[in-house]
Amino acid sequence: MHKVHRHYGRLTGNERFSLFLAAMARGDEEEAMALGSSCPKITYTQRDLEFHYRALAQREVMMVLYLEITKHLAALRLIQPAEKIANTLASDLAMCAFDSAIEAHWNAVDPGGNADSRALDDPRIPNTEQLMSGSVLRAQVMSENFAVMWDTPRRHALEGIAHWLAGLDSFSSEEWGVSGDGAMRTMFELFDDLEPFREQVSAIEVVPDRRDGCYETLAALWKSTLTHVFPLPR
Repeated sequence: MHKVHRHYGRLTGNERFSLFLAAMARGDEEEAMALGSSCPKITYTQRDLEFHYRALAQREVMMVLYLEITKHLAALRLIQPAEKIANTLASDLAMCAFDSAIEAHWNAVDPGGNADSRALDDPRIPNTEQLMSGSVLRAQVMSENFAVMWDTPRRHALEGIAHWLAGLDSFSSEEWGVSGDGAMRTMFELFDDLEPFREQVSAIEVVPDRRDGCYETLAALWKSTLTHVFPLPR
């Protein structure tokens, strides 16, 4: 076995890793240690870690922020087509009500009559303008009722985005020296989907305690990433 160990210095990194895992899997700690200790030491040249790790950690923080905002954007993107469908449904229901009203009228005044034989000047013809006006009113009421259904989830989503953006602005201004918008421009491609909702988000009143909660989450993530994921050199 020791003769084999003499050749361990010639292994590629991939070969050494495969043999190391195999040795650990069969419980051969001596073999695993031999593979590890015989691994050649290589000197690398890289960018200053004081800068490089901070750049990587900043992307991690922005990715987490993006995921939080995306959850709320998904709700907003679902609401828009749902509202269009609801409005179409309201119009269709109103037209059904209009047709039913006409049918109910003729059933009342001429239960056994034949619709095809009724004269255009028949005095029993219903006031279609009045019936249509009532149907339009029904459609409007139904649309308003449907709209109320989306008010709460829409506001919840907009508030979520507004507070995360406010938290980012406080954190990035303090820790990175740039505004929240400036921080987002460093990864602008991720936040393109936010642009159509910017005006609605800006109209939301930010609650300081909730904003501070988002700020503290980002600050804790930044510190943890630089401590455990990309530890700065001491």
